[in-house]
Amino acid sequence: MIEYIYDIIMATSGEQVAAKITDDAGAVVREQCYFHLFQEGEMKVEVSGLLVDDVWYFAIPDIAPGRYDYCFGTADKALCFKKPFYLK
Repeated sequence: MIEYIYDIIMATSGEQVAAKITDDAGAVVREQCYFHLFQEGEMKVEVSGLLVDDVWYFAIPDIAPGRYDYCFGTADKALCFKKPFYLK
């Protein structure tokens, strides 16, 4: 089960994170988005998203449980600051 606690996400491998990703003007970002997971500042995973009805979906890969930081981005820029992500 995915749990969203403010900007913190707690999830299990194989689940999907869903996010409505918008630009500064509030328009949905339509260029390819990615979900990045970092551990100790090093990027461990990049997951390509799928846009369905203005919501981006990212499948959580089978990686070691633990604390990570996540960030959404496009090919050329990060769209947010890194935030906590806990994988059960």
